[in-house]
Amino acid sequence: MNQAGRYEIKFILPFRKMQGVVQSISQLLEPDENNEEYGYRVLSLYYDSPGLDWFWDKVEGERLRTKMRVRIYPKDSQPKPDKAYVEIKAKTGHLINKQRIQLSLEQALDLCEGRAPDTSCKEEFFCQEVELLVKALSLRPVVITDYRRLAFTSGQTFPKLRITFDTICRGRVNDLDLLSDAPLFSFLPQEMGIMELKTETSIPVWLLDILQYHKLRINRMSKYCTAVAMGKGMKVIPLVSVLTGKSRTGEQNHG
Repeated sequence: MNQAGRYEIKFILPFRKMQGVVQSISQLLEPDENNEEYGYRVLSLYYDSPGLDWFWDKVEGERLRTKMRVRIYPKDSQPKPDKAYVEIKAKTGHLINKQRIQLSLEQALDLCEGRAPDTSCKEEFFCQEVELLVKALSLRPVVITDYRRLAFTSGQTFPKLRITFDTICRGRVNDLDLLSDAPLFSFLPQEMGIMELKTETSIPVWLLDILQYHKLRINRMSKYCTAVAMGKGMKVIPLVSVLTGKSRTGEQNHG
């Protein structure tokens, strides 16, 4: 259930450049066992408070941040999976800790929406933590994100390294049913993708060489925040607001 603290580094890049990076990475890392022909689908339902506290924590660059979501992995052969994952991600500075448990989709939604699941939770402490967060912050569903992920792992050579490439990044703020076929909007241009590097240790020299060769620049965007801002028509752009000094009200922050 628990993962050791790790670092996550993101890059936004054009699809053409991404293809070159994938070609370089695939020669050194192993494809994830869940990859289908073009990776696999990741569908997530995010929760936040009525005032979007976790959204604003990210936008304003708070050092301590939290996310909670229900995530499923639909497949062409099983578009409506019966298994789901409840995840809590806590970030302190640049270090991320993630907890997750597997439940049925119905049980996962019950847990995250303040309804007691119809079966005992095998990870009692984790479930209690979710229940406390739901009650303390009045958490509710806010946005769905949907994208295609191509993943690579380092196997035995670098067991703490994972690299993912996300494309066709879409979202929805209405009809927050994970199994609904309601329309989705693109929160990232279709010709762009997100590369994410996840590691518990230092980055290998060979990978630094690849990043330098392809001239990749770190971008600390949040798929959750970007989808919320675009879906709700919010004028604030996640993280850019921090650089421009705008506060939650859109006023200049001179502090």
